[in-house]
Amino acid sequence: MNYSNHTYYAHSMHIYGSDREKLERDLLIRLGFNVCCPNRDLSLGNDMDAYLSIVKQCKSVVASEFAGFIGRGVYLEVSHALRHDIPVFVIRHSILYKVVKIVFFNENDWKTTYGQITEVESLKITA
Repeated sequence: MNYSNHTYYAHSMHIYGSDREKLERDLLIRLGFNVCCPNRDLSLGNDMDAYLSIVKQCKSVVASEFAGFIGRGVYLEVSHALRHDIPVFVIRHSILYKVVKIVFFNENDWKTTYGQITEVESLKITA
């Protein structure tokens, strides 16, 4: 499948299948994004390189934080997109902000507090 017109929805496995995942995905669709949700649309198992290959094909990435942080998978997806000049946004209180910088926070916690989005541009997208 060609994902060149899709936006990759990078989010914590903690919210897979949850009401929050549905709300955020619905928000992105209302904003006009053609969403590629790894939980719903991809069956790649634990092959991170396969997910990063999809990220590289997408026109943008939208990240969701969990408790103010991003886990290792989201960190890798966001940093991969930024390295390849793919626009990245973060959802905060139903508003999208353009991501400028991410940093390591706790490299020992791969699930929750691995990284943090520390800088965003003032550009905001709302429904």
